[in-house]
Amino acid sequence: MTDKLSRLLNADNDAKRYFVTLPQYVREAIANHADKIDDVKSMRIYAESFMRDDSFRGA
Repeated sequence: MTDKLSRLLNADNDAKRYFVTLPQYVREAIANHADKIDDVKSMRIYAESFMRDDSFRGA
């Protein structure tokens, strides 16, 4: 996990609560794209996108 994502999760309780509820494959995808995650809103957008796209699950 990058420093940017770690800082967000440490500083924003809503972001942390949301992140831990996500499936493992989505958390991994977010961590791989952490440089694009600036806030909980962008995290939600990426998470929803990853969950719609079966290729992230290896399907």
